[in-house]
Amino acid sequence: MFLKPTEHPYKQLKVRANIEFDDRNNRKYRVKDAVWLTLTHKIAVFKKGDTISLVLGILPASNKFTLYEHNIVVSPVADNKFEVELNPKLTAVDGEEFDIKVELIGEFNNEFIKENLRFRLSLKPEPQITEIKN
Repeated sequence: MFLKPTEHPYKQLKVRANIEFDDRNNRKYRVKDAVWLTLTHKIAVFKKGDTISLVLGILPASNKFTLYEHNIVVSPVADNKFEVELNPKLTAVDGEEFDIKVELIGEFNNEFIKENLRFRLSLKPEPQITEIKN
């Protein structure tokens, strides 16, 4: 999704992301609300020129690919004040190769925009991700 350069520089594009993973054994995994790196909200707000990274998953030392789904914890800290902390739901999955579909759902000028991106993730011998062109 891209904002056109001719658009007003203060317009915002609000984007949420869902991710589907298919492994070689036809098992499907879904991340309903993906995590935007450095954000606690499941919706990323972009202005012209902004870039925000999306977390597809993590590969801990155990080398078992782990899905990383948006989840927050709200804790009271003072009178009528709360702290919001990202506490992602982690789900380890089997498999060494995945086809990934990233579904981006955006809102711009009160219109919804949807874009799908496809990738292949191979974990062996070294993790590698490649975009699959339609």
